[in-house]
Amino acid sequence: MRTPGLVVGRLDGVPVILTWSWAVVALVLTAAFTPQVAEVAGWGAGVGIAAGFVAALFVSVFFHEVSHGLTARRLGVQAREYALTFFGGHTAFSGPIEGPGRSAAIAAAGPAANLVLGGACWLGWQAADHGVAAVILYAGLVSNVFTGLFNLLPALPLDGGAILEAAIWKLTGRRETGSLAAGYLGIVAGVALCGWSLARRSQELASAFWPLIIGMTVAQGGWVTVRRARQARADAALTVEQFLRPAAQAPHTALLSEVVSDLRAGRCVIVTEHATPIGYIDPSAVAALPALPTLPALPTLPTTGAASAANDLPVDAVMITIPRGLGLDASAHGAHLRAIATAASASTAIIPVVANGSLIGVLRPADIAEG
Repeated sequence: MRTPGLVVGRLDGVPVILTWSWAVVALVLTAAFTPQVAEVAGWGAGVGIAAGFVAALFVSVFFHEVSHGLTARRLGVQAREYALTFFGGHTAFSGPIEGPGRSAAIAAAGPAANLVLGGACWLGWQAADHGVAAVILYAGLVSNVFTGLFNLLPALPLDGGAILEAAIWKLTGRRETGSLAAGYLGIVAGVALCGWSLARRSQELASAFWPLIIGMTVAQGGWVTVRRARQARADAALTVEQFLRPAAQAPHTALLSEVVSDLRAGRCVIVTEHATPIGYIDPSAVAALPALPTLPALPTLPTTGAASAANDLPVDAVMITIPRGLGLDASAHGAHLRAIATAASASTAIIPVVANGSLIGVLRPADIAEG
């Protein structure tokens, strides 16, 4: 899903999105800095210089995100969008980043670009005469160096946290271990920044507001990271056997009386056509069935006469349809198992489980969601 906002351009086919929240930030920052600059340069120049500072900040964030995307593309990962948001920006990718080396390189690219751009602004500032250009170059220097160094803090969701995560991932072989460590540091860093902002005695509203918002954002991002890492650790231990329920199999031409004993024993009945699953009868539905006799195993079963008089029906008349051929291999495990169950939950409450081509039971996606 694409981030809502205005697409201001495309870079190598990847949309650059300016969110409406960023426009609010731009207006607030311009209004906050204009009075300070106006005391030195006058109101006319003050508005222009303040707007120039906001533009420099826009450029620094843009270069930061694009550097992530270009580095990712060189490493085989395609960027899906570049978005500038209320809290800075983000780069979304079309797929997961595999391997700690790739993850670290992509994360480091953003701060590195800011530090290089900050160095370029410093050179320009040194060469510029004292004037509007020098002020804007200095603003670019400050914004890029701050963005680069702040993002290198070893705390997720910052880039330094992603680098720390990758280092621990490399050492332990477990990404979630690195995510937990960097996520907890993110919570600590965010709370510390909020505390520092609130503890300052003499401060203007604007200078207190932004550190507080940034601190809350970092702390929340760290907490989300910790929750996801815990979920990933739990997912790694998932197996089909944990959720397997008993099942029986019947062709679509079978009668209810043939399977009622399975249903009463708590076994889900998978209905097949040419050995392909097409539906199921849940054992919880046995109470709603008519009073059918349990027929003994016979070479042939009547379809008229006594069975019809008992309101016997073919199983495909009462089954719940599932996607034809739906099945889950018994070897599925971990995050892959959760992903399959989550995808299947939109179309069915039951998934047949097979091993070596034979039905061994069923799995309910709801069981995995609850587990």
